[in-house]
Amino acid sequence: MRFRGLVITFVLAAVLPFGGAVLAHADITDVSPAPGAHLDSPPEQILVRFEAELHAADSGLILHGPDGFVAEGLVDPDHRSMRISDLPDLADGRYEVEWTAAAAPDGDVTSGVIEFVVGTPAAQTASRTEPVLAAILVTFSVGLVVIAGRYQRAEVSV
Repeated sequence: MRFRGLVITFVLAAVLPFGGAVLAHADITDVSPAPGAHLDSPPEQILVRFEAELHAADSGLILHGPDGFVAEGLVDPDHRSMRISDLPDLADGRYEVEWTAAAAPDGDVTSGVIEFVVGTPAAQTASRTEPVLAAILVTFSVGLVVIAGRYQRAEVSV
């Protein structure tokens, strides 16, 4: 029993000091412009701050606009934020900021998309998820028509 207690103490002493690094995630603490923001004029920059230090080689931002790719950004010297400065003139429309953040202590990668709108978006500036939803609805509808047609044929032949 005494030996078992020594082993457990040794393992805990070896593992506990590194527990924080093993569980590190690059969670967002601040975003500008805010997610879902509706801006009257284009922002001067895109800024995303994180609670963990970032591994610069595996982290970044990509801004997509109504016509596709707009700009990309990198990790700031503080290694806790990423930004896109020197933005081109942004036209009215819906914008998406794709971010990927690798936490420096363990390389744990998190990612996501932040959307905002500048001015009044035209009808064709839909989110990139809308075509996928439309395709799913069309596939579902076609499936229902096929099933309904088979059901009617089965009723007629009886």
